[in-house]
Amino acid sequence: MINIKNKLTPYQWLMAGLSIVSIFLIILDFAAVISIDQPSSKWFWVNSVIVVFFAIDYFHQLYEAKNKKQFFKTHIYDLLSIIPIVLFQLAFCLWDSMFLIYLV
Repeated sequence: MINIKNKLTPYQWLMAGLSIVSIFLIILDFAAVISIDQPSSKWFWVNSVIVVFFAIDYFHQLYEAKNKKQFFKTHIYDLLSIIPIVLFQLAFCLWDSMFLIYLV
């Protein structure tokens, strides 16, 4: 028998679908098939809308949480998912530059 309580809600399906699309876009960007870093690309805007949607969802859930500290600790991956990949690239470039300056 199938337990009806274990079925996914439409919200969960939406979030799973958006997560898959976002991961797919990042993989295609790393493979240089598309560009999600250039505002002139339609994929940049698709990815941006997904990230904004995740951000709104995260901060809404944080606002609604009774124990915000516990929510923050247990949803750290959700927080990381709303940080655009460009910030990771920028941080890596800054780290690399600081390392080069240290060597000189």
